[in-house]
Amino acid sequence: MAPIFARVTAVALLLMAGPALAQVPVIAQKVPNPKDFQLVDIGKVKSWKPGGPRMLYLKDSNDQWFKVETVEPCMDLYPGKDPTFVTLTDTAGLRYSGVIIERHQCDVTKITKMTEQPPREGYVAPPQAAPKPATPAPAAKPAAPAK
Repeated sequence: MAPIFARVTAVALLLMAGPALAQVPVIAQKVPNPKDFQLVDIGKVKSWKPGGPRMLYLKDSNDQWFKVETVEPCMDLYPGKDPTFVTLTDTAGLRYSGVIIERHQCDVTKITKMTEQPPREGYVAPPQAAPKPATPAPAAKPAAPAK
């Protein structure tokens, strides 16, 4: 009687543990799909330089260059400021990278490993326009006297 009870108990425990074991994440290869390449896969960034309003070049510790493209013109928002490079994970477990400049995050759309050096001349952001002085409102006409 005891061996049957032990077997039934073991089967019941396996049935209850099945869904929990199915949710254990599998550690993926470093970059299984080139489209999934993220900033964290580059490792330590040795240097960087702007390549355009929506593009910058990163150099890793192995002297390999990467071209990083962003959604918005980060290089024009805060010219001359050093960016921070992050890779985050959303609630579904999908990774995405961002370039943060002055607490403003620009999402990365594409990272490409380069086979050649980036152009020597770096991108220079256009000077930011000075705010225009406020124009005074036109003076109100005096009311006509009542007749």
